[in-house]
Amino acid sequence: NKDQLEACLKENVDNIYISNEELYNEYKSKENIYLRLDRVNDNYKDHSDEKLLIGELGSINKYIDTNEIIGDYYLNVVNGYSISFLRKLGLRRITLSIENTIDRIKDIISSVGSKNLEVLVYGRLEAMVTKYDIISMLTDNTNANYHLKDRNNATYPLLRENNLTHIFYYKNYDILDNIPELKKLGITNYQIQLLDEDYNETVNIIKKLKSFF
Repeated sequence: NKDQLEACLKENVDNIYISNEELYNEYKSKENIYLRLDRVNDNYKDHSDEKLLIGELGSINKYIDTNEIIGDYYLNVVNGYSISFLRKLGLRRITLSIENTIDRIKDIISSVGSKNLEVLVYGRLEAMVTKYDIISMLTDNTNANYHLKDRNNATYPLLRENNLTHIFYYKNYDILDNIPELKKLGITNYQIQLLDEDYNETVNIIKKLKSFF
């Protein structure tokens, strides 16, 4: 959201990914702003001369010739063959799958190198995305914050965006403390994914990441 974006700009984050297209259009004149496309897409808009974060192959095929593209972790990159393929297509950076362990990343780098690889180190990960609009089917107040609760009282936040409902895990994914080891492997690009963090929380997360450099 806008508060998170302003916090990232204040902290001089190298690249900022925005999933809200209206917010992206407001700030895209800045050179470090990327539009993050949905990983479920059946309506390919016209994008040209833009910076895009993409998590599915159809969008890569659609936009690679006329845009600058970074591969998101939804591409499930878990081996050197995938990296070589995506590099050949022309992606600027490739985010590794969160399924990769440190040892697996080490094996990948030993085969294809660490150039232009990115690792997600913090975020509330998406458990599911559905075209079924859960929120608007139950209430007219679609702007409030909603969540699902399981039998263990764990809460799964819901986000309604671009006509999709995104369901997120009940707790954050956090491997920030692995950054020193990842640095030794040659990883230089680290991604954080924000959901409901406010301005100050966003600044604190960025500062923690920066503390490792």
